[in-house]
Amino acid sequence: MISELFIYIDNGNSVDIAGKLERFDRAISFRYSPKWIASGRSFSLDPIQLPVNEGRYTSSRIGKGPLAVFRDSLPDQWGAKVVRQNHPEINVEDPFELLQITSTGDRFGLFEYSASKDLFITGTRSTFPLQDLYEAANSVESNASFDRSLSKMLNLGSSPGGARPKSFFYDDRGEWLAKFPSRFDDQNQAQVEAASLRLLERSGVKVPNFEIIKTSNSKANGDILLVERFDRTPQRQHVISAATLLSGLSDSYIDFAGQIRVVAADPKRELRDLFQRMVFNISIGNRDDHPRNHAMIYGRGGYALSPAFDVVIGEGNRRGQAMATSRSGMRSSLDDAIQSASYFMMDEQDAREIVERVLDTIAGNWSEVMEEFEIGCDDLMWALTR
Repeated sequence: MISELFIYIDNGNSVDIAGKLERFDRAISFRYSPKWIASGRSFSLDPIQLPVNEGRYTSSRIGKGPLAVFRDSLPDQWGAKVVRQNHPEINVEDPFELLQITSTGDRFGLFEYSASKDLFITGTRSTFPLQDLYEAANSVESNASFDRSLSKMLNLGSSPGGARPKSFFYDDRGEWLAKFPSRFDDQNQAQVEAASLRLLERSGVKVPNFEIIKTSNSKANGDILLVERFDRTPQRQHVISAATLLSGLSDSYIDFAGQIRVVAADPKRELRDLFQRMVFNISIGNRDDHPRNHAMIYGRGGYALSPAFDVVIGEGNRRGQAMATSRSGMRSSLDDAIQSASYFMMDEQDAREIVERVLDTIAGNWSEVMEEFEIGCDDLMWALTR
């Protein structure tokens, strides 16, 4: 059993040990490295719960309290499935084993983990044809065997996309997250997500570069969506999820706004951006806007919202938003959003103008965007009514 893990940070210019996770009988602790603190390069891995000092932070488990930020590195549902299938010797219930096995040198975000103080795996850009990666992902989803040399690329660590099949992909333009069609899809998911991102972009919210790639598999239930990685610019970026920032608080846009006030370099700008995203999600029926589908990126002076991701028309199986839009409960309405304006450092008139602009943008661009991504009535009705 692994009892300690060193957290490595590779910012392109230097590789540092930021600190160490240790496991005890009934607790897990983290301590920053004194050497890193003295280097002048240190920063709080979690600006709310892990301020830089030489003390010891303790919790009952990774993902709770001061150790919430390390949950962002654990595999999502897709990554856990890849681990179970490709590494049956690994106990997927053990976070130390999972963090170690998924430290391939290119996980999403800034951290890598090693049980050795003297061993750091640098990122290697293994290039594989996109079709090979798609077929490997399809094998994982079908519980079939596949080429283990591709496993690193199949996104063992956490990243946008949740349970859906996906992979890292490189080409001469940059680094991408390839989101593949699922054998369980009833629609062309790539087309609907691309259309959602385009509408959001035209509403004034920053989204990653993206494009649709047609599959050569005639049996595929859709296309491949390439989304540019925002955790590489090209240096690795520290990305922290809203779930981490909301640790111990409610899953609500209101509490997320409160944390943004504390950590953002420009709180007013970020809160206006968050409000626009909330309004857009309500307007298109994206109910899968949970805290792991929002993130912030560390930079000079503080944090900023990452480009929007995992935004899909009609996504999710809830009646309302995954994050509450007001203090009146889990209702999801634009009126509630407007009445919550003060939490976003704006008055109700500003909020009403944003709502009107977002609705006008969606209505004015809807037909053109649906045509751009070849979305037929069947796909659209399926997305809107599920």
